Amino acid sequence: MKSKHALRALVLLLCLLGTASIAQKQKTFCRLVILDARLEGQDVTEYYVDRKQFLTLYQTANGEVYFANVAGTNDEQSYGRTYNMEWENGKETQDKYPYVRYNFKWSYLNSYDKKRGTGTVLLLIIKKPQGNMFVCTVILENLEKIVYKGYVEGTLDLGIMR
Repeated sequence: MKSKHALRALVLLLCLLGTASIAQKQKTFCRLVILDARLEGQDVTEYYVDRKQFLTLYQTANGEVYFANVAGTNDEQSYGRTYNMEWENGKETQDKYPYVRYNFKWSYLNSYDKKRGTGTVLLLIIKKPQGNMFVCTVILENLEKIVYKGYVEGTLDLGIMR
């Protein structure tokens, strides 16, 4: 009887260890540091800056691409899988810097209140000589519009999805 319980405990331990190692195998594409935030046109920058809020795109161990809005001060976040991602590369011209425009659907879960929702995300990365900047517009299912601006940490190389 003891060996049966020991075997079950060993199987459970191996499953838990396997789950932990999978959770650690995510690839972060970028960190979008928020310097300006507007909710329905109202300036809410102070709230986001005080919480060290950032946006991120990452790939899970099973290959799914996730988008998250993370508070750096307490790790609260809205996170979830992206769908129907499309992108466009814009070439440098005399009037414009080169850019990449991403458009995708987002299905999210809030860690702080367990609310689920969906949204459409438009992410513009502008490649300037001094560094990459971003403008990210999130339109939620209730048509609430949030616009974030800031700079990019990381490469944002989503070529793996092509």
